[in-house]
Amino acid sequence: MTPIKIKRQRGRQRNHWAEKARVRAWYCSIKNRCDWSDYGLDYEFAWTEKGKASRTKNDDRPRTFENIRKHLRKPAGRDMRWRGIDEIVMAVDQHPLFQGSREIYISEFWDLLKLTTLTISDVRVKVDKMLDSTGLVRVDTRKSKEFTELIEKHGQEHVFDRCLMLSLKKIDELSAIALTWLLYLQTEPIQNASFRKIILSIADNHLDIYFSRDYTIEDHLAKYTDAVDVLLNFKLDMSKKSIGGYGFLEVYGVWPIIPLEMVGSTLDDDIFSINIKNLTIL
Repeated sequence: MTPIKIKRQRGRQRNHWAEKARVRAWYCSIKNRCDWSDYGLDYEFAWTEKGKASRTKNDDRPRTFENIRKHLRKPAGRDMRWRGIDEIVMAVDQHPLFQGSREIYISEFWDLLKLTTLTISDVRVKVDKMLDSTGLVRVDTRKSKEFTELIEKHGQEHVFDRCLMLSLKKIDELSAIALTWLLYLQTEPIQNASFRKIILSIADNHLDIYFSRDYTIEDHLAKYTDAVDVLLNFKLDMSKKSIGGYGFLEVYGVWPIIPLEMVGSTLDDDIFSINIKNLTIL
């Protein structure tokens, strides 16, 4: 029997544009904190411990950071002397100058850009995890006399908007984008269209500002447009909804989000005495 020949794809697999944006954001965050050359970054971070122990002046240098800058190419780490991207990101983050840079690389935002759909439960798990890690809480307004009075006085949409803007000011930029993205999905029910419009406006502004950094005008417009297109075409998978299902999502999807330290404080003063311009992330 003649064996079947499988045609193999040639060449390097093309990365999703979001992966290139991820690498660029990480690289730019490092360069913005120092005046090190790519050579200096390579010497400090690209070599494995085994590679450092055996390297000589005659060894080829990895050119890892140069390839990232020029081609947005992630090092695979196939050469035992040189680190792959995950190891490099971890090593860089451990240096005093670059602490926190890993959070940029592992942000939920980059993964969302590569998805097209999520289930209700998946979105809720992601939102709950993000709120917990950023010190934010979602308030069940049905059980809060103070929020009930606040909503009666100012309107539910206005309260939701102000609380969200205040909360986003408390967290880092990529987390803010990812959170608004997920909240946008949770306002899928048509009854929550007014809240969805608020969230979309905030997300659009964040994306526009974010991609205006470290990009040319042309590239900024392209990346911003691509991101907004992904968001607008993202689908919430309703096939595995719980018994409460759609109705339950309609309820908790519009609960206001506030910083944990505001729980029990005078919300009216905390939320509405602040100039809205000061709450915009710049």
